[in-house]
Amino acid sequence: MSRDPGVRVPTTRTLLLIRHAHSRVDPGRPPEEWSLTPRGSSEAAIVAPMLAPFGPGRLLSSPEPKAMQTAEILGRHLDLDVQIVDGLREHDRTGVPFFGTQDEFERRVKELFERPAERVSGHESAEEACRRFSAALEDILASYPDECMAFVTHGTVMSLFLGRLGAAEPLRLWHRLGMPAYAAVEWPSGRLIELAPEPAVADDG
Repeated sequence: MSRDPGVRVPTTRTLLLIRHAHSRVDPGRPPEEWSLTPRGSSEAAIVAPMLAPFGPGRLLSSPEPKAMQTAEILGRHLDLDVQIVDGLREHDRTGVPFFGTQDEFERRVKELFERPAERVSGHESAEEACRRFSAALEDILASYPDECMAFVTHGTVMSLFLGRLGAAEPLRLWHRLGMPAYAAVEWPSGRLIELAPEPAVADDG
């Protein structure tokens, strides 16, 4: 039987998910308003050449400043403009008080992953955040079906999405991710090709 010429057969390509670089912790402002530190800016520039061999044709970013600034640095090195996509933002923790210690923050994140259907911290459950992120990402991928694409985003939603694909165990991945870090994923199979650089540093997601 011949294939209907009007039906597109999915082709394998690489999807790049990039966690933003180090941001400046400011207890007086919500994490979604934090910006990169000078260290973060320098490290984003170092990661850019690691992404170049994948040949990304488009660069998209969460609207949060730390993600946009990371994307702008990557874009300058990769000669790509940055497109902002609201759905790529981090798990919605609006109104959650600043965590006084890293241990406390990690405990709350662990609860989020272990109780995915519940809103244990902020205005989204893990499942809600993952659905929102997945829908935004998959809409873009469907619009540009033949390109390698790079998405600058955040640790929690990135880990949840990769867990949904079966690429990695979400909480374990969250602990492994550095800032910045990227995951190269075969699409649409979801196979994790590469995760770099390491080791992990986790603060605001």
